[in-house]
Amino acid sequence: MRKPDEMELHQSNQSIKLSWIFGMGMLLIMSIYHFIVHGSLSNSFLVMLSMLIVYRANMIMMQSKMGNDKIKPIVITMFLVFTICLVLGLVYGYLS
Repeated sequence: MRKPDEMELHQSNQSIKLSWIFGMGMLLIMSIYHFIVHGSLSNSFLVMLSMLIVYRANMIMMQSKMGNDKIKPIVITMFLVFTICLVLGLVYGYLS
């Protein structure tokens, strides 16, 4: 299998970026619609939120691999906040 050249790689990255933006937009629209009609947040909001968290965490980890040492405390803090939110969400879901 041959490696893609710069133009093919650029086209592939653009396609991925546009499809991700479209998916996030649709999930946002579905979440707003569900919130207005039913008065509660839907699973599409959780999917959208988790996609944003994974995207941001991946960007931070890639920057830390490139030698940016200022990012490591942010990664640790972000992981702790995510873990606390997950635990609180599970407790809230269990109690309600």
